[in-house]
Amino acid sequence: MSLAENNEAYRRCYDAFMALDASRIVHCNIPPEVVVHETSALVRVASEDRDALLLTGIDPEYVDSLAERAAAFKFAVEENSITLNGRPAFDRHWKEAVAKGFELRRYLLKHMRFAYRHMPQLQLALGGIREGRRHHDMVIDLLALWMLYQANPDPLNALTLFDKTAAAEAKVLHETLNRLMAESRIQPSDGAQTKNIMHRAWTWYKIAADEVKSHGQFLFEGTDRYQAYISPWRKQQGKKGGKVSPTAAKAATEASQTRPSNEKISSLP
Repeated sequence: MSLAENNEAYRRCYDAFMALDASRIVHCNIPPEVVVHETSALVRVASEDRDALLLTGIDPEYVDSLAERAAAFKFAVEENSITLNGRPAFDRHWKEAVAKGFELRRYLLKHMRFAYRHMPQLQLALGGIREGRRHHDMVIDLLALWMLYQANPDPLNALTLFDKTAAAEAKVLHETLNRLMAESRIQPSDGAQTKNIMHRAWTWYKIAADEVKSHGQFLFEGTDRYQAYISPWRKQQGKKGGKVSPTAAKAATEASQTRPSNEKISSLP
């Protein structure tokens, strides 16, 4: 999923994972970048095996919400990274979002100019939007273009080549850019909050992931597919008694150095 899609998933899941009782929160003790990779793999295999998994009696909600929960966690990881790492992470996300914003604005303007070519009032509105060249102008323009489309959708929808999701994406990107601008003023004290949110998003994902893994392991025991429901990270660490590889040991040490000693440790098979 894109950054904007992860943001949307995060917003949809936010109330659910923030409502979790503190006693249920599981702290992510695997490097987040490793988890993000593994969540994508699990989402893919669970989607492919959905029908078979449902035969084991798993609650369909766990399978069907796994992708959204994973996306929400990915976004929470990015939020935490921005807070902890400061400007480098912020600058990277800002540049990516800005580039996408200007590209999306150009796309919408091109199609709107043509679709509204016989509508003088709308052409006048578009002319005002085209005058802006600063980043701040572009952010405002994305919202203006979305509103213009909402009020006058038919001419654009009549264009076969027009991507009807572009206007909705403009609104999401407008919100993302506004958030990033606010985060450029983030304070170090905010780190505890973003880390707490990341752990809550991780817990929300893990609740579904553990169910999917448990049912997948039962379903595919004795087959090659069984390995798709085992964490490669845990396997590398020798969770079931094997030796820990130097690479895994080094990464685990680095992860533990960034985790407060009173955090709960949970395993992910």
